[in-house]
Parts: sequence; structure tokens; C-alpha cells
Amino acid sequence: TGMPGYPVFIGDTPCAPCASAENTLAVPLAAGKVCLVMENGVISTVMIPSSGEIKAKPAVFGNMFAVYEKGFTGEIYFIKNGTCINADAPLEVDGIAYGSPCLAQISGKMYTAIVTQSGRFYLWVSGETVPGFPVELGGVFYENAVCAGGSFFAVSEDAVIHRVNTDCSVLNVGI
Repeated sequence: TGMPGYPVFIGDTPCAPCASAENTLAVPLAAGKVCLVMENGVISTVMIPSSGEIKAKPAVFGNMFAVYEKGFTGEIYFIKNGTCINADAPLEVDGIAYGSPCLAQISGKMYTAIVTQSGRFYLWVSGETVPGFPVELGGVFYENAVCAGGSFFAVSEDAVIHRVNTDCSVLNVGI
């Protein structure tokens, strides 16, 4: 008396927490794969063309997932409608970051942000680097940035909040 089509067998061990968007669950798997489980139990696998490892829960915006493959040169891939839409041109991150990329819509434009452990803050709009980025925040970061009110915020381990705006301006406040 379970839900029709369930349980399902995904065929591999998850390597990071899963995320849901609309009627789909994204389960990161080893070897650069993301298993998509639809509400009706239908399963598909999306291959991510990189050699890094997915260590964080996919970010979600609407019906799109973003996965960060962690490595000394990390890459961000987008999955939409069961396809990796930027397989040939991932967003490249020079350095190691923690967590998932931050996805946000500001003034009708889609932004992706990530901050590396060493404080290099990357920002893209519609897959293109925003002029002036990356910016160096200074400090050590163990969590990725979040977005609120049209700005991005990141907290360094030494208790400094960094507000980063899309125009490259940065405000730092110790807490």
C-alpha cells in the first residue's frame, strides 16, 4: 500500500544529500552522475562530464538544479529537463568551495554565486562572468553565500559578514 511506482532502485550509493524541485528528486551519485527520480517513480541518470566529486546538495531554482563538482578547479553544472545544459561550458571555480552554489533572480536576471574557502567570490549572470568578478573577500569560508534583498552575503570564520553586490561593491561588518 505504498505509492505506485515505489520503492525505486537507483543503482548506486548517494555521495551527497539530495534535493527536490517541482516533481523531481535529484540524487548525486559517484562517478559524476545525478539520478533524477520523478514523482511517478520514473528514473533517469544525467552524466556530468567532469572528474571531480559532488559533495554538496544540488542547488535548486524553479525546475533547475545546479551541482558543484568540488576540486582544486571546481565546476558548476546545470541540469534542466533531465539534461546537463552546460556540459560543454561549465562555470569554472579556481579553488575549493563548500556547499552548493547560490542561485538567485535579481531584477529579472539569473545569478549564480559561490565563494571559495580562501574568500574568492565568483558571480555569473546567465552563465557569463559578471564584469569585475571574482573579488577577494579575505578570510576563510566554510559555507557558501546566500542571497537576500538583491545582495549576496557570506560569513567568514573570523565572524565577518561580507555583503557583495552585483556591481562589485563589498561591505564588511564584524559581528
